[in-house]
Amino acid sequence: MRGLTVKNLKNTIHYHVVIIGTGANGSHIFRSMLQDMATYAKANRNISFDITIADEDKVERKNCAPGMRKSVA
Repeated sequence: MRGLTVKNLKNTIHYHVVIIGTGANGSHIFRSMLQDMATYAKANRNISFDITIADEDKVERKNCAPGMRKSVA
């Protein structure tokens, strides 16, 4: 996980998180991070989040659910 920035916008703390790679480790970190973010957001309404996820992997037909396979080249 890289690129965490914090801004204070009119008494609101805004986090912009950039996750590079969503393989086994990236997806695990992402899931845990979402749980933490939900907890913080419930406790403090002056917190907001933006998340950017970047991954260079290509979608493979064999990894898609049967109903989605038509849309994957």
